Amino acid sequence: MNEELDQVTLASLPLEHLGVLAQMRRDSGITVAVRGERAWVSWGPGQACVARLLLPVPDVQLFSARGDHHYRLGSLLPCGEVPGDLEATAVSLVRALTPDAARIHSQAKARPNPLPFALVRDDRARPASATLCPWRALAGWADRATRHEIESLKAARSGDLALLIGDALPHVEGAVRFWGGRMLVPLGFRPEPSLEESCWVLALALQNDDLALVHLDALVEVVPGTALGPLTRASLRMTLEGGPP
Repeated sequence: MNEELDQVTLASLPLEHLGVLAQMRRDSGITVAVRGERAWVSWGPGQACVARLLLPVPDVQLFSARGDHHYRLGSLLPCGEVPGDLEATAVSLVRALTPDAARIHSQAKARPNPLPFALVRDDRARPASATLCPWRALAGWADRATRHEIESLKAARSGDLALLIGDALPHVEGAVRFWGGRMLVPLGFRPEPSLEESCWVLALALQNDDLALVHLDALVEVVPGTALGPLTRASLRMTLEGGPP
């Protein structure tokens, strides 16, 4: 078998399996010509190591050359399926295994067309992750809420409005509830275009823990992450009584 493999100088195999020869890529005597979905690999006689690497490859075909004809391994009859122009189009193995460098065409003058942003109705059920409500509307809820319910929320205040973030959100009059993580969208709506939240974070250049609050009129307000703090009964009572916000 070793003598037969020594005579093999050509192989045809599925192009996707060419990587099996990666360890031989420094051998300048191994060349590759691509025909459709198959790679034709050529090398000099006496290199049974190349043929051994290829033997386990599915659908591989090994050939030896005698005179002007090629013979399949183990066959005494010449075959006519070997392309006649392999040498003219062959490249080195290392080049065949190395992807072509990407070509980047500069289009400095071209500017992408801006996409119009809108809110559209969406009937998918989503859990609420935030609520925007009048600050003083929290008074009745605070009287009934437990300490755990209050302190499980984070809050930011802007004038008479409070933004609450958390799972156990209060149900208060005049509140608008939102879904999402970094981009908060009113329940019953979704942004259009419909992109992953990570895309909106990049598009809006949100920094660190900043949030994007989408109002019902489709205006987007950036809420700095530093504006959110833990909610406590004492801080809530103080602001409801007219103390510092």
